[in-house]
Amino acid sequence: MQYFRGLDKEYSNKNNRILKFFGENHQYRKLVEEMRELTIALQEFSEKNSKSNIYSIFIKDFYQEQESENLLSELADCIVLSSQLNEIDLIDMYVSSLLKYHEVMWINNLSWEPKYKSFEETLIDKINEIIKFKIDRTIERYKIPL
Repeated sequence: MQYFRGLDKEYSNKNNRILKFFGENHQYRKLVEEMRELTIALQEFSEKNSKSNIYSIFIKDFYQEQESENLLSELADCIVLSSQLNEIDLIDMYVSSLLKYHEVMWINNLSWEPKYKSFEETLIDKINEIIKFKIDRTIERYKIPL
């Protein structure tokens, strides 16, 4: 399965403008920083949700958890920067690792039932929504010409 669908032409162009504005070296350094933040977010999320024998997180409230939002936000940062730098392998590695981790977590939870859209599809949609928001916010914040 392709975890990152890629950006449509509009957002791909916007993302390229961001890369040109900041420069490749700066964005590589930023990517390393964001990967560190993603690792911390994943660690915090994992620690919070492994302290009990019964998982307290369910698919329906995954997005309401602060740690979940932080985790998805950091993941989106890594995807935005990786796509700017054509590091598709990094995108796949991070997203597939995240999905595998959560798939195991929810499959082991007896209340998990795939009633609607698959968890992976729902998560991918959410990540893509955050990615577009982050690209638009960066362009607005730094007044990057399009």
